[in-house]
Amino acid sequence: HVRKRLMRANGLLPGTVLVDGRVEAHWSIGRSAGTATLTVVPFRALTPAEATAVEDEGRALLAFAAAEAEAYDVVVAPDP
Repeated sequence: HVRKRLMRANGLLPGTVLVDGRVEAHWSIGRSAGTATLTVVPFRALTPAEATAVEDEGRALLAFAAAEAEAYDVVVAPDP
């Protein structure tokens, strides 16, 4: 079921999130007015501990991938 959620018409795969070694979400980075926002779309409801870990790792990713941004935001989409 995960494979179908990751397939894109152009054949490129989106960024993926591993939770306990399994692909459980995909992510994208948007930029607007000096803020870089990482949006994580889970394939299932994440536990509070999993969501916190994903947010923490997301902030680290933004610090690397969007170092030029003035501010960072991590959004975990609502439960699917």
